[in-house]
Amino acid sequence: MLLNPNIKLPAEKYEKFLNFICAMGWQWVDPYKDMQANRLAIEQGLRTRQQIIAEQGGDFLETMEALRYEQDIIKEYGINIGENNGTQHTPGIEPDDEETSAVNATNNG
Repeated sequence: MLLNPNIKLPAEKYEKFLNFICAMGWQWVDPYKDMQANRLAIEQGLRTRQQIIAEQGGDFLETMEALRYEQDIIKEYGINIGENNGTQHTPGIEPDDEETSAVNATNNG
């Protein structure tokens, strides 16, 4: 919807002028848990990557272009980062000792 009725946009270029805007958000105290929740929401079809990127103040298309560029460079140099782009959790290594202590205290008491 345009606020100025004097501006005419051609209907065939609707997608070009369509823009998703979301105000920048702030991460909570525990970004690890936020990322886990976001991953689960994507897997369950409750949220999209576009929504999550926008909430963090990013642009979906710019992020996708940057990821494609990064993957091209990785391929060009023959670097093996792993199936999950280096994000796979290593068993036995917790992301935060305080988090582990808090979870154990909750489960035991």
